[in-house]
Amino acid sequence: MSDLDAMLKRAAQHKMTPAEQHAQRRSWVIGQMMCSRPDMTREEAERLADGAVGPNLAARVAELEVENTRLREALEAAAHWHDSKRKSLGKQPPNADRDWRRTQHSFQAEEIRASLEVARPTAPATEQEEG
Repeated sequence: MSDLDAMLKRAAQHKMTPAEQHAQRRSWVIGQMMCSRPDMTREEAERLADGAVGPNLAARVAELEVENTRLREALEAAAHWHDSKRKSLGKQPPNADRDWRRTQHSFQAEEIRASLEVARPTAPATEQEEG
C-alpha cells in the first residue's frame, strides 16, 4: 500500500469534530461568495460567512479560557504581593500607619482569594454537535 493509499484510508475513517465542520462550512461559504462576487474583499466575505454559519463558539470558548487563566494568575500574583508587603511591614517598628497598612494588605489579599474561590473554574465545556 502506498503512502497516498494509507493517507486516503485514514482520511476516510476520520470523524470530523464540530469545530472542523464549522471551519469547513465557513470556508465553503467564503469561497462561494468570492467566486460569485470577485470584487468582494476577503474581510467582507468573512463577515458575511460569520453571519451565514454563525461564529465559531469552540474557538471563542478556548480564547476565554486562556484569558481566564491569565486573569487568575494575575490575581494570585496580586494576593501574593499583598501578603509579602504585609509581612515586610511586620518587620518595621510599630506605629499607627504601619498597622493600618498591614491591615489593608491583609484585607486585599483575603478579598482576592475569596473572589478566586467564588470564580473557581468549572469543568471544561464539551463540544456539542452542530446541526
